[in-house]
Amino acid sequence: MDRVLKLFLTASLLSCSCRCSKVRVPKFVTAIKGTCVVVPCSTTSHTYATWYKYQHYGYPPVYSKDTKDIINQFRGRTSLLGNAMQGNCSLKIDNVRQEDGGISVYVWINPHNIYGDYTEIKVLAPSETRISVESTQVEGTLFSAKCTVRHSCPVSPPLLEWLGLSSVSNEVTTTQDSGGLWVSVAHAQFNASRRDHGKRLTCRRMSDGNTAISDAIHILFPPTILPDSACWEREGSLHCMCWVEAEPNASISWTVDGRSALLPHFNMTNNYTGMTTVSVMTGPTGHFVTCEAANYLGNDTYQMSGFPQLAQGTDGLTYFILAAIVLIVLGIVVLGVHRRMKKRHEHSRGAKNTRGSENTSQCRQNIESNGTQTKVRQKTYEWHKDDNIYANDVSGGHIWSTAMVTSQAPEDEMASIYLNE
Repeated sequence: MDRVLKLFLTASLLSCSCRCSKVRVPKFVTAIKGTCVVVPCSTTSHTYATWYKYQHYGYPPVYSKDTKDIINQFRGRTSLLGNAMQGNCSLKIDNVRQEDGGISVYVWINPHNIYGDYTEIKVLAPSETRISVESTQVEGTLFSAKCTVRHSCPVSPPLLEWLGLSSVSNEVTTTQDSGGLWVSVAHAQFNASRRDHGKRLTCRRMSDGNTAISDAIHILFPPTILPDSACWEREGSLHCMCWVEAEPNASISWTVDGRSALLPHFNMTNNYTGMTTVSVMTGPTGHFVTCEAANYLGNDTYQMSGFPQLAQGTDGLTYFILAAIVLIVLGIVVLGVHRRMKKRHEHSRGAKNTRGSENTSQCRQNIESNGTQTKVRQKTYEWHKDDNIYANDVSGGHIWSTAMVTSQAPEDEMASIYLNE
């Protein structure tokens, strides 16, 4: 069967040159290892097409409707693109290998029994992924980065992945270059933030892991005075420290009680470490101090107390006010408790006086007056230590009476009573 087909193809090549012109294919295609390659092919409307590998012996199919006929070198890697009814007979080869280079293929169109010229496949080594980004950005703005990869597969361009920063948007465009290859460019946008200062962007080609890494990103931002800034007293002098983050570094100035801190009363020194500036001011205590930091992007101010015994910085002043409020509340509570205890004590004394008056009246009722002598009825009284034993009766003849009563007096003993008018 192969011999008959070979004779038929040979006869066709010799006698039907006009038919060959009806199939348009390139003389060669350039493929990049690891990607796909497309062999363009166009002809008249047809039913199906079969692609063959050109060789001196036999006609091994590169693509066929019957997949079991495809040779092992290409099985599972070939397919047809487009619509045969519209005359598209293009061949796609996936995952191009180095050994695919130098092979020539041709197409057979059915049912017209026409064929195309041979197309040679050239294989190149994978190109490097390239990345481009402007290294200097301003915080709060959007900046763009591009990742470029060259390939031979316009229908399935390589997937590109961004690493290092989270992109706001990402768009991929693919165009053909002058050499017949294709260029895909991923355009991504990112938010510039100071936390990303010094980071690097990475673009990775997912098909083979090839990566491109950018230079360190330089983020510019206005000054921020850190909350650790404060004042304290040491050896009788005021020491104030102002911590500032800024890029570029901030210039720092001090004001004391609303005026610029002037020498020789105050001394200032600045130290720079990366994006951080530390300014130290020393001078006499008892002033309100303000630190101001500025660069061409903006400025920031921070007020601190120059009374270290009360507070350190704005936070210390707040703590002092809170402590004063707590003391006032405690004072009010203590005063209220004192007044309540005083009222309870007065009420207790009043109750004792009332009970003593009742006992005195009871004694007076048991005394019978007769001239200058008074007899006491034989009666037993109980003596309470809280009772009043001295009773004064002003309305009853101005008599002062004193009675001593035992807990149980003998019946034959009379109490001695002294009467005074």
